[in-house]
Amino acid sequence: MEDIFDNILNSKESTDRKRKTEDLVDSEDTKRTHVNEEDEDIDFDDIDLDEITPEEIEKMLQEADKIETTRLDISGIKQIILELEKIINENQKMRMKYATDPLKFEDSEYALHEQIKKCSVFATESKVYPTLVKLDFIGTLSYLLVHDNIVISTDVIKLLDDLTDDETILMDTTGEAVSLIDTVISKNLPQVLVSNLSRLQDDSSIHEEGFDATLNVLDHLIEIHPDVLETLWTTDLLKVLLHQLEKSTASDLSLHCSELLFSLISYKDKVDSIASKPVLSPSLIESVGLDRVVRRFAVAVAIARPRIAE
Repeated sequence: MEDIFDNILNSKESTDRKRKTEDLVDSEDTKRTHVNEEDEDIDFDDIDLDEITPEEIEKMLQEADKIETTRLDISGIKQIILELEKIINENQKMRMKYATDPLKFEDSEYALHEQIKKCSVFATESKVYPTLVKLDFIGTLSYLLVHDNIVISTDVIKLLDDLTDDETILMDTTGEAVSLIDTVISKNLPQVLVSNLSRLQDDSSIHEEGFDATLNVLDHLIEIHPDVLETLWTTDLLKVLLHQLEKSTASDLSLHCSELLFSLISYKDKVDSIASKPVLSPSLIESVGLDRVVRRFAVAVAIARPRIAE
């Protein structure tokens, strides 16, 4: 199914690029052939502002109206979310109708993939977060997180990664953006995210991206609400992290797993607060040395394994 969807994405993107190229060629041909026609595009860079005629101003306004912009007022936000809900319903209907023939619902799957990407605009303005909470946008993402198509699920995880970025939340002077983090936690998304990691165990790039983005989201939540670590101890996160580390060679992902593992252990054993407990990072490796980092991780694993057996 993932291979089919990857082919769909590649095909769609290739077609889009081809259309854009053809449109560009057609546009250039039109300019060369009809340079004196009234509908010729205005080159704004070559215009002397003191010599603009009323007709040219009107033409500029018409061109500006053609530019697609995303409004982030209540109306614009509702429009994006309602369109997402519409596509979700269509995708669900097509999946139920053609359950044994994925090609029949490929278009709705691609539309869903594209609409989720459009929702990333929300992450650019933390002031819209309270509105997202009121419209239960997090509830919608929670539903999509367990979508049968792992590509769609990973799209959602990446979106959550952007939305929950702790720097964005902490920079919000109104203090209202944190309501989104509170909602993510109250809707049990940390548990769902951990459970979903069991679907991201292959070595494919989409699985690795989803796994790493999941750890990012958990990191963000911990930074804002450290007590979420208590919840994570009730999940299989520790087992998943150790399993990932045992099968992985040295990589950014294994390093990320180590960081979160140390955070879990230090919190549970009450060694230090999350804020002061050092974790693995590139700077730590440079200053301490890789061999000492490896030994330190071995100690962490030794502490963690008995807890897994309990």
